[in-house]
Amino acid sequence: MDFGRGLILWLLGIPLPIILLSARAGEESLVEGLQTGADDYLIKPFTARELLARVAANLTTARIRKNAAKAAEASEAQLAAVLQQLPVGVTLVDRTGRMVIRNAAMRRYLPEVEMIPSRDPQGTRRWRGWAPDGSQLELSQWPGARALRGETVAPGVEMLFVNDDGRETWTLVSTAPMRDAAGAVVGAVAVVQDIEERKKAEETQRLLVAELNHRVKNTLANVQAIAHQMLRRTKDPAEFVTSFSGRIQSLSRVHTMLSTATWRGIDLRDLVRDQLLAGAVDETRITAWGPPVHLEAQLALHAALMLHELGTNAIKYGSLSTAKGIVTINWSVADEVLRLRWEERGGPVVRAPAQRGFGRTLIEQSAKREGGAALMSIEAEGVVWTITLPLGEHQPMKSPAAAFAGGAKHIVATAVEKDVRQRLAGKRLLVVEDEALVALDIVASLEGAGAEVTGSAGTAREALKIIGDTPLDAALLDANLRGQPVDEIAAALAARNIPFLFVTGYGPESLPKAFAKTAMLAKPFSQEDLAAAVASLVEAPATVHRLRK
Repeated sequence: MDFGRGLILWLLGIPLPIILLSARAGEESLVEGLQTGADDYLIKPFTARELLARVAANLTTARIRKNAAKAAEASEAQLAAVLQQLPVGVTLVDRTGRMVIRNAAMRRYLPEVEMIPSRDPQGTRRWRGWAPDGSQLELSQWPGARALRGETVAPGVEMLFVNDDGRETWTLVSTAPMRDAAGAVVGAVAVVQDIEERKKAEETQRLLVAELNHRVKNTLANVQAIAHQMLRRTKDPAEFVTSFSGRIQSLSRVHTMLSTATWRGIDLRDLVRDQLLAGAVDETRITAWGPPVHLEAQLALHAALMLHELGTNAIKYGSLSTAKGIVTINWSVADEVLRLRWEERGGPVVRAPAQRGFGRTLIEQSAKREGGAALMSIEAEGVVWTITLPLGEHQPMKSPAAAFAGGAKHIVATAVEKDVRQRLAGKRLLVVEDEALVALDIVASLEGAGAEVTGSAGTAREALKIIGDTPLDAALLDANLRGQPVDEIAAALAARNIPFLFVTGYGPESLPKAFAKTAMLAKPFSQEDLAAAVASLVEAPATVHRLRK
């Protein structure tokens, strides 16, 4: 071949084909010549035409190879660019687990490690994975190790990754084996996706569903308690229907207000307006004033019930039952304590009631469950209520509440079996429940079944004091007091070997982890179920569970 033409082809970047010219003929000589690296083998003698044809064919082949190589390089460059722009981490590893390709996103998860984590101890310190049964994954079960064994791990395994600052991030690791033409595993591809936001959204959804379930069950328990209490005290069916409907409508209205505010609480002025001024009463006969006061959700529910009872009693028996009677409501806040005064003037002559009615009991117990107090006094011009409610951390207050906290006992026979009554007779019980209506209903049901409720608490401090000072045979413990855990109360009961069960509108997952095996009674429940559960509890003190070490 002409040297000048070959130099030009080389400068143009076209691979220079080599044709071996030899007088040695035969298959063995041909094979030896090609094994030296030649592109072709031409046996002497040959014609000029044959030589030119061989040269042209080899040059064409060289161009095709060059173009194919350029196309492959361009394709690889495009693939590399795409991999670098992907928001998920991607890596390719060889058969030994050593990384061959790693995009920019993967460097976040494997910054300095050359091997996939399951093959390198340095990488294992950053990752943790769990099997479906909750046990931690062995290295042999990590997605990368499984892919190198020929398994495709899709849609992936959720694993925790520890960032440089120690913060943990949830990731989804998916892997697949890479095989050669014969089907043998020659490596693996791994994709790591950040799913932290998805996990947070799932947890938020789980909590919202649990909270909704809790609120619905608590509402049903309150409705059930209202029905039970009223049936025990009301003989006239028409009066029952009217009173029951009014209380349910009161609950419904405050639930609507809280739902509109996404259960972040409401202002006291709005609550007063909704509970007292939305009915048939002339607004000019009710005067209310006071500073803006934000009531959190549960306090708003209890305050609504109290305002409804005060308004209903004023219309039926008090100042609003006459044409000229008026009601004034004023409130102030000092040291995070709300002080509300309800005064009735211009009504009929007021006399002390012969017995405490359900409405009065509900007002008093609702305030007590909030750590406050409600005191009724009868003056010459009418009834006056003084209600104090803590707005900060709910603690029992030094107030006249103790004078009427217990109230008159209403022992009512329930449809509890005789043997259950015998088992409960004389048993000293503690009821820890922050919903006033539910607590009243539980206490009445237990006393009606023959038990002795020696303590009823709506706050952790009240419950701990009773546990420390009072002999008890068993306890019923709300699994959540005003959104706060009850682990300390459960631990105090366990320390004194007092058997207890949880009463809750939440599911089992909401129970304190140290007492996850403790019995649970789900709201709402029947009086028969309550009595049977407590009877079993007092006979089986072995059900007390100690704190786990």
